[in-house]
Amino acid sequence: MYGSQEYWLQNVINFMTNTSEYRFVDNIWNFTSCYSELNSSSIIGKGGVSWFIEGLGINDYYSYATEWFNMSYPLNVALFIRVSTVPQGVEVLFGYINSTSCVIYDNVTIKVPCVTSAYLLVSGYNTTGSGNAYDTEFVFGGEKCVTSFNSLNAIIYMFYVNGKDIFTPKTLFPFGIDTAEASNNLFTVPYNGAYKVEVGECNEVVLTNSGSPIVVKVNGSRARANC
Repeated sequence: MYGSQEYWLQNVINFMTNTSEYRFVDNIWNFTSCYSELNSSSIIGKGGVSWFIEGLGINDYYSYATEWFNMSYPLNVALFIRVSTVPQGVEVLFGYINSTSCVIYDNVTIKVPCVTSAYLLVSGYNTTGSGNAYDTEFVFGGEKCVTSFNSLNAIIYMFYVNGKDIFTPKTLFPFGIDTAEASNNLFTVPYNGAYKVEVGECNEVVLTNSGSPIVVKVNGSRARANC
């Protein structure tokens, strides 16, 4: 009897602004309990397992980074994560979609014996075994730190795809809880069915579903979603 296991998945665009380059980075953290182990024998992918000291314990995590790409503006990129069960355990696909292609840049298998199901969970009513939130976060920030931005003008969308159905979050908050990255001078406002992020000071509020439609292209067909 293995019970349930909980993992925090991160799909990141890493910007190097002084050289106008960017790359894609993924992380997997074991949130099943405080200081849960994640060793190289329990996970398979292009990357490897690293560790860092937090408080009185050592945390292990999986990570992988692609090569660097030249950056030009406007930059249009969609990040995605997909999970499913395989005979060895749980398969996690990290990928991105740009103006020319859809790329899975890391295919990771978490070895979980006798697994029966795997899914992405967002819930405001419970926490993981490690005390973290079951949430989805889309943030701008420094590398494992809080940073300030000199300039930024971005429009972001967030949605879930289940088969051919598209769902958008009913409520968004102007901060993250689990991730170590953050910014201290950005604000977010609803904008034409999406959300606009800019530098400045603003009295932010919780963003609820505004009912403004966005159009998303999935497998060559067009679908409507409320944001």
